[in-house]
Amino acid sequence: MQRFDFGHLEILEVLLEEQSISKAALRLNISPSALSRTLTKMREAVGDQILAPSGRVLRLTKRGLELRDQIKSLNDQARALLEPRKSFNPSNVIRNFKIRASDSSTLLIGSPLLQEVRKITPGVTLSFVTEGKADIESLRKGAIDFDIGSIAEPHPELVSQSLYSDEFVCIASQKEKLSGKQISMRDFCSLPHVVTSRKAKTSAIIDQHLAKIGKSRKVIASVSSFQEALTMVSYGGVLTQAPLRLAMLVLAQLGLEIFTLPVETPRLEIVLTWHIRNKEDREHEWLREIIQKVARPMR
Repeated sequence: MQRFDFGHLEILEVLLEEQSISKAALRLNISPSALSRTLTKMREAVGDQILAPSGRVLRLTKRGLELRDQIKSLNDQARALLEPRKSFNPSNVIRNFKIRASDSSTLLIGSPLLQEVRKITPGVTLSFVTEGKADIESLRKGAIDFDIGSIAEPHPELVSQSLYSDEFVCIASQKEKLSGKQISMRDFCSLPHVVTSRKAKTSAIIDQHLAKIGKSRKVIASVSSFQEALTMVSYGGVLTQAPLRLAMLVLAQLGLEIFTLPVETPRLEIVLTWHIRNKEDREHEWLREIIQKVARPMR
């Protein structure tokens, strides 16, 4: 079997991204025929088609999918390793950092983070995007720089650091005139609920805990953000569950009351996650440190 030419790694990266010889050839500024010959050599070296014909297009084989997940990271590390080191001055950073986070994390961290960054440099823009699909691909391709959210499944390409912990509480309007610090099981199950779910689910982990003791609640609506749920609750007639820190921020403004849940649920552990290819990115590291600094008082 022919040995793989490691000089072809960058070519393979583009092929795996484009899944098209003509498009990849255009990006690489070489002829499609030359690229096709190179692909043949790579196929022989790898022992797999990598890109297999499917009708009029090429599709990644199983081995091709495995390679795509690793080749870009390998090339990025090589480029970072060989790039000349520059002296780092945070006041000169000009960059748009994209942070994927829930509305809760954005409200808690966004403003203090922006203030901290603006003290140092006017050249940084922070783009907070909604959670959407919590995928690795966005971090791998650089569409997202950071993910702030609950602990995800461990992955060799990702690095995570703990930011803060929180807990879910029950929220009701002051109009409900509920008493005590803990809502009773009767009130919790009899009053209708609004739940927060980015996937339009109408159940949550608390429903599993209720089921274990033979109880259930009535969910009448599902919304995509905690802020929307809290606003609905402020009109009265419904309950919701939200992180305590977020509820405290809008408590007085929306006329809400906070109650301990009638069943115990796990604490909410919030972590900062990024792709390992950014390990040597000094600008990326600088913002990571500021995010950690801003979150420290909430631990």
